[in-house]
Amino acid sequence: MLRNQRWRSLMIAVLASAMISLACLGDALAFPALQSGSLAQTAAIVRSGVVWFDDGPVFLKGVAGSTLLGTVRGEDRRSPRIASSASAVAVRVGEGNVRVREEHLRLGEEPAGEETEFLGGVPPGPVVAIAQPKPVGGGGCEGWVPGGEAFVVAEDDLVAAGECEEDEPQERQPLFVRSLRGGRWRVLRWLPGDSEPMMLAAEGDLVAVGLAISRTFSSAEMHVSILNVRNLRTQARFDVPYGHLAFASRDRLVLSVATHNQDSQIGPSSTGYSLALYSTRGRRFAALGSAEEPPLVSDMHMVSEENQTVSVRSVTAAHRGQ
Repeated sequence: MLRNQRWRSLMIAVLASAMISLACLGDALAFPALQSGSLAQTAAIVRSGVVWFDDGPVFLKGVAGSTLLGTVRGEDRRSPRIASSASAVAVRVGEGNVRVREEHLRLGEEPAGEETEFLGGVPPGPVVAIAQPKPVGGGGCEGWVPGGEAFVVAEDDLVAAGECEEDEPQERQPLFVRSLRGGRWRVLRWLPGDSEPMMLAAEGDLVAVGLAISRTFSSAEMHVSILNVRNLRTQARFDVPYGHLAFASRDRLVLSVATHNQDSQIGPSSTGYSLALYSTRGRRFAALGSAEEPPLVSDMHMVSEENQTVSVRSVTAAHRGQ
């Protein structure tokens, strides 16, 4: 039986998704939050249902009922990182922290061992452990592999930042991509430097990549590139304040910038986030208020949790006001 808090959290995610899809949704709706922790670490909504993590198991809740997709284990099992598109989902589980039921393995595959970083697939098809590729050399590092905190799902592709075991600064860093329908990892693009953390967001076949330019409180900026994972073209480049990126639509971004209580380098000392709406060409349209954590964003709406309340807000009115 699912833990009651997890079930309530799932219902919150489903309700929020349903509200976002309504054209008549007002500027703001709110209802009590029923569990602590980030919504982004609990559930992901795909076309075939809701994929969520329930203190170990990873389930798909669809029209045909619940399906167990896998089991995350280890010290971080209560806070997996989940990313999804309309069709696919991926979970970052870390090395050796995933079990996959044998019947979910594709023909010819072996159960993943210590070289697993991600679990992913295209529900309602099997969601499987994704083996790490052979390390890629370049940019001053001999062993780049997909890893770290930055990853997104663009259509059916998992896009992940590269991670190097060497401590020396690198001249270039790879952005990896792999189809969640099967295949091999490959380098989508080589990017300058080894900015950490890299900021990623996805909408359809578009990926926004944010790399830090400066890292001090007084002048925190990043360079953003909008890439198309299908034709590999760069659609735009621009600079914005350093922060978390999320697509509100194919041509709009929500930027969440940490507010700090001291003049220091960017780090965990933030006290909240200021939100703003940008075009995917870098034009700032409007301020969107503040939030305790970067919100979930979709279809020109934001879902955030503040003061034990989950709020759903439209950003359309703020956009029209400019």
